[in-house]
Amino acid sequence: MFDKSKIVMRSPSSRVKDFLLYASVAVVAALLLILGNRIAGKDVAFYNGTEIGPRMEKGK
Repeated sequence: MFDKSKIVMRSPSSRVKDFLLYASVAVVAALLLILGNRIAGKDVAFYNGTEIGPRMEKGK
């Protein structure tokens, strides 16, 4: 069924390296998302505060 002889224990330094790799990838991905959002949304009037919602006209 299950062969226990093939289980390999990894060293603690290997686990730390894996954690640092995953953490750095997550940080870089978050920075890219934030930067991309700012670049893509810099010309959008809603984010600049120049337009707040739909225009309203007064009726006669």
